[in-house]
Amino acid sequence: MPIPRKTPTFGREIPPGLFGENLRTRGVETTGAVIGQHWRVGKHLLLEVTSPRVPCATFAERMGEPHWVRRFTEAGRVGVYFRVLHKGKVQAGDTVTVEPAPAHGITVGKFFSSPTVEDVHTLQALHDAGELTLSAHYGKYFQRILHNE
Repeated sequence: MPIPRKTPTFGREIPPGLFGENLRTRGVETTGAVIGQHWRVGKHLLLEVTSPRVPCATFAERMGEPHWVRRFTEAGRVGVYFRVLHKGKVQAGDTVTVEPAPAHGITVGKFFSSPTVEDVHTLQALHDAGELTLSAHYGKYFQRILHNE
């Protein structure tokens, strides 16, 4: 049985699945994951970083803590949404290999905390060229960023 970990960032135990995560890693920092980067888990599973996992009201309700979204956001440690490129079974203890990052260098942490118009144009161009796949929710998010330029 997985052991809950107490994290200094949140000062409480975080049992597996509390954040709704499907994959929990140790020693691999998700905030620095570059959009479009590939992660290999175990022998066969291949994932592509698609976007930051943005905390929402549902997440706050699950945590049962006032101002949870603000607190989580201020900690700057965001999760990652992945797209499955190649299916595979995984189990506790499997190795996670983070492949070299795409040259654009836009991390999920940076895009979550301080996205720029240039970031939007870069990601959209890479998506249009078929070099990475963006999550469907980016459209509205991109429009907000571009509207505020």
